Amino acid sequence: MAKWFERISADGAPRLELYSHDEVGTQAGISFDVPGVLGATIGPPKTCPPGTAWPSDLVSFHNLVDFVDWMGPANAGGLVGADDHGPIPYEAQDGAVVLDNTWTLGWSPCGDVMYCTDDGIGGWFSHESGTVCDETDLASFLDRVFAELLADRCPEVGWRG
Repeated sequence: MAKWFERISADGAPRLELYSHDEVGTQAGISFDVPGVLGATIGPPKTCPPGTAWPSDLVSFHNLVDFVDWMGPANAGGLVGADDHGPIPYEAQDGAVVLDNTWTLGWSPCGDVMYCTDDGIGGWFSHESGTVCDETDLASFLDRVFAELLADRCPEVGWRG
């Protein structure tokens, strides 16, 4: 995350993004667009809700930023904010994800889910196949998300890099 943020903050002109929609809600953040890097709107840090049993890497992430939205408001494609870590809305076919202990971390543009578990595992859940893939520790998963953005690619199941 640090390399991506250093690049967009050094080379991009920040602008305030305010979004409001009756059905979707509101979003405010600072947006960066940089040639050769997939920019995003970044929400200001937010304290995790009381009583959350989130892994320490997720808490640390939200101490830095609330959300990172690289596809624009009301579109899938980003890391969700602290108030939006709900359960995965699909049913796993291979039993690898225990849905009660799994949180939505974000979305790909096609609807695949980035997730994390209570014990600090991050990965992808493919909504098409109902399977999990690219599982690793959450810190490494987040590093990979930001490496894709730095390479001007949208993070997706089966990483292209």
